[in-house]
Amino acid sequence: MSTFFSYIASFFYSTEEEKTYDATFKLNKDDRLETSIIVKNNNEKYFCFATEPIGKRYYTRYYGEYIDDKPENFKYAWEIYDYDDTTGEPYYENIINYLDATNTDSWTKHIRHAEKEEEANITFQQYLDKMYYIVNKDIDAGDELLIWCNQEYLDSL
Repeated sequence: MSTFFSYIASFFYSTEEEKTYDATFKLNKDDRLETSIIVKNNNEKYFCFATEPIGKRYYTRYYGEYIDDKPENFKYAWEIYDYDDTTGEPYYENIINYLDATNTDSWTKHIRHAEKEEEANITFQQYLDKMYYIVNKDIDAGDELLIWCNQEYLDSL
């Protein structure tokens, strides 16, 4: 089991319900750290900024609607692959559905893609049938949250 899966499994196999899908990054079930994220709108373009420092390896869930048909636009959608029920790791062979946030008010859909890999401070990972955004670099207050997708993934869409 990879480090990420063992790290997050301790939290997500807890019986406690997840109550909200606001800007809450969770480290584990005993240490919930709430961090303020501000979403700014500039001429119909949205940007997410940290209002206080966020440490590496915090993460949040990407919320959306599960749909069976391939979305016309992947701007707010992710492919969800079949996965191992025991480890939660995806097989990356068979797409079982898509997670589309187009019609949600989830702030995570406004995290923009970095132009270069070294600019990104967020990465993504499927766990079971859910998608998570993971902080992979410390983020300072005022920094924009930026995600990186490699070209191979983008070409597959």
